[in-house]
Order: sequence, then C-alpha cells, then structure tokens
Amino acid sequence: MSGAYFIGKREILDWANSLLQTDVRRIEELANGCVYLQCMDVLHPGLVNLARVNWDAKTEYDRIQNLKFLQSLFKQVGIDRAIEINKLARGKYQDNLEFAQFFKFHFETNYHTIDPEYDPVARREHAKQGSRKRRHGAGKAGTITRKASTTRAAQPRPAPEKKERPAAKPVRERERPAPRRGSVDSRAERERAPAPVKPQVVATPAPPRVIYKEDPETTARLEDLEQTCESLEIERDWYFSKLREIEIALEKAESTPDQYGGVSDLREHIQAILFASAEDGQEEAE
Repeated sequence: MSGAYFIGKREILDWANSLLQTDVRRIEELANGCVYLQCMDVLHPGLVNLARVNWDAKTEYDRIQNLKFLQSLFKQVGIDRAIEINKLARGKYQDNLEFAQFFKFHFETNYHTIDPEYDPVARREHAKQGSRKRRHGAGKAGTITRKASTTRAAQPRPAPEKKERPAAKPVRERERPAPRRGSVDSRAERERAPAPVKPQVVATPAPPRVIYKEDPETTARLEDLEQTCESLEIERDWYFSKLREIEIALEKAESTPDQYGGVSDLREHIQAILFASAEDGQEEAE
C-alpha cells in the first residue's frame, strides 16, 4: 500500500482549508462530501455542476446524496474506487480519515499547478445560490397552483332566487286563540332568573428566567479535556501507522520471499517498526 495512508489528520485539514479557504476543523465534517466535490471542480473545470451539491447537508440522507454525486464523478473521470457511501455518511472518524487520505493522495498525484483565476469562495457562493433555487423552485410552483385552486373554491355560489309566497289572510279577532297561562309564567320566571356568571380566566405566571454564569473552573477543565482528546487522537493515528507498516511488510514478504532475506531479517524489521519513536518518523519524513 502506498504512503497515502500515513498522512496525518492535521495535514489533511490544513490542505483542505488552504486550497478551498474553508474552516474545517474535524475529519468527521468531511462526511458531507462538499470538500471532495469542490476539489473535483478544481481538478476538472467545467465537469462538476456545483449547484447540485447540498452545501447545508446535515442529515445522513443529504450526505448520502452528495456522496452518490461524487461516486458518479469518479466513474466519469475513470477513478477506480468504490466509495463506501453509507459508512462515510455516518460520520465515523476512521472511515472518513482513510477516504480523506486516499483523496488527498489522488489529488496531489493528478494536480500540480493551481489555476490563479480560480476563486474557491466566489465559486462556492455562486453554486449555493443555484442550489437554493434548484431545491425551492418546485415548491413555489406547487404553492401557486394550490393557491389558484383554493381561490376558485372559495368563490361563493349565487344564492337561489326566493319565490314570493302569497300573503296570509288576516285571522279574525274572535278566531285567535287565547294565550296560555303556563307560557306567560315561564317567561316571567326566565326574566327573574339571574344571568349566568362567566368563569374568570386566571393568567398563569411565566416561569422564572434562568441566568447561566460562566464558571472559570469548568471552562479550564473543558479545555484540558479537549487537549487530552487531541493528543489521544494523535497517539491513535501513530499506532495505526505502525500496524499499517507491519501489514505492508508482511504483504511484501508473502509476495516476494527474498525481500528481507529470511525470517530473522523480517523479525528485525518489524521490531524496528514497533520500537521506533515519533521523532524517528519525523526524521524519515524530512
């Protein structure tokens, strides 16, 4: 395996931020695929329709759509690499680190001169406007249609014409029935009855506001924890690189038995990898 898999996390983040003028701080943020898609735009001008990119991809579904677009671009330019879309979209550190190492190695292998006319920020902002129009255009058209149909449905129907009835004949005075006594009494009772009392609405007091005060001791502890996590990540990457070196040595010994001369030479080579310090790795890199 090539040296692409020994590229550190910090080197990858610095490279992406310097090339595209972004502010990516964690490897997991690359899971949305936006950095890779704009790097493909740098590598292959005119090929990538950046308006298709969901620059605000926060859900796993949105990240999957961006990564599927990236996979289609790989096929167009002939990159023989199957992207593990579901793994990357979950935002796991190790999966995204390995893919970022591969992509940076591929980019630097195939791209040597930076186009001075390429403005990553302006290109990104222009593409974001097109992406918003693309996502919201269909919704606006549907709203207009629904509004028009609602307006038609809301128009009142013409009231049917009323037919005039013939006037009733006046009733003779002697034919009118005498008023009932019970109905007069019930009407008087209703007039004497007190009016119903409306229930009073009692306003519920608003909950008290909670004021948070910054605690210097807690802030210091959080900073210590962040530094500890960062150092543990560096140590993890360092041990992972040792395991990869041992794996490469074993693959070479299996494919070419004369690579190390014998079992003793292979054992010495593995011991040298295991007991090498971080300073030795830096000297070899220089």
